[in-house]
Amino acid sequence: MDLHDLLLGISKHNVGVGFEGEPPLEAVKLVSAVRSHLLFLEQFGSETTHKIVDGMHHFAYPEKFDEWLDAGAPGVNVEELRRLRNHGR
Repeated sequence: MDLHDLLLGISKHNVGVGFEGEPPLEAVKLVSAVRSHLLFLEQFGSETTHKIVDGMHHFAYPEKFDEWLDAGAPGVNVEELRRLRNHGR
């Protein structure tokens, strides 16, 4: 869950603030949806986009993840992604 931790600012790969200045509300909403998507994948995998557990509905947001990537992955900077990538090598 390193990417999720990067978005939360709690990864050992974080190098600073994910946004410069006050982030736009739409970017904050998008990052929040991506965090939820990553948690869903960790808990339930990628075979489904909806799961009900103890009466609670959980959803994956693959389209939001793609939108986030297309927007340049707001909330994460390139140096953090490089550090994350190089960690596995």
